[in-house]
Amino acid sequence: MTGTVMIYRNKKCESRGRLPLDKGLKDATADYCKRRWSTNTAKQAARAFDLSVSQGRNLAAGDPSLTTIERIFKTGGWRVSLVILADVLGQSVWNYIIELRRSHEQQGETLRALGHDLRLVVSDRDSFPPDVDSSRPDRRRPVDRRVG
Repeated sequence: MTGTVMIYRNKKCESRGRLPLDKGLKDATADYCKRRWSTNTAKQAARAFDLSVSQGRNLAAGDPSLTTIERIFKTGGWRVSLVILADVLGQSVWNYIIELRRSHEQQGETLRALGHDLRLVVSDRDSFPPDVDSSRPDRRRPVDRRVG
């Protein structure tokens, strides 16, 4: 079985039924290390993340183990982890926060508009005669409106 090579936005990837933009955690971790260290990726990554040379080679080849990825996340911290996860999700953390902020602002505007409408309803209701007889001591019973 032979694989075909597809060029998409100047990126080569083996065609296995998915676009090169669809990245998994392994691919994103390998791409991060390749971007950070363009030469001697395996050795540099092994040194930076306290990996063995074989783990560094597997990482540079795009096939790191789960243990290797966990070690990279723990050693690299939030700075590395968020960059890799943003590559997997296709959206940076900063853009996600901006999107959430806009959503909350829209919800706040909706609630303010509803509150304004509610104030109009309450002020209109106050202009009508009250349904409660103010002469009664408990003021909770409705007025008896039967004519008789």
